[in-house]
Amino acid sequence: MRGRRRTWRVLTFDTVLPNPLPTQPGVDGHANIRSVTSDGSPYARFRRALETGNELLVLGAARELPQIALDDALRICLVLRDGDPVRYDRAAVRWLGRFALEARAATIPDLRVAAAALEALPTRTAEAMEQLQRLCVARGIG
Repeated sequence: MRGRRRTWRVLTFDTVLPNPLPTQPGVDGHANIRSVTSDGSPYARFRRALETGNELLVLGAARELPQIALDDALRICLVLRDGDPVRYDRAAVRWLGRFALEARAATIPDLRVAAAALEALPTRTAEAMEQLQRLCVARGIG
């Protein structure tokens, strides 16, 4: 076999079996198959992560979302409140900034109330959440 080159024929699915799909005008006959897992949509994974309360799962699932609604951002703050204080503080400040931009007719006193509630969230969760919910409803958020 010295000096002879071997050539190999590459077989693809199309060369082994005929196309099982009926041909239609404008269709090339190849199936567009998409795998769907039981995990569901990115938002469903995010909601399940919130239910676990696991900070890393929540942040990972949040990164998959194209956008995060303000009420979901507050839920993220709830998860982060017992973890790293610096991370919670950054999330709370981002939430406050988004509230200032997205709330209808938000005032400086509204922002003071929201900031105080976010500051109290790690220690007085129920009271702080009640204040934030009232504020969001009054300003058309959620």
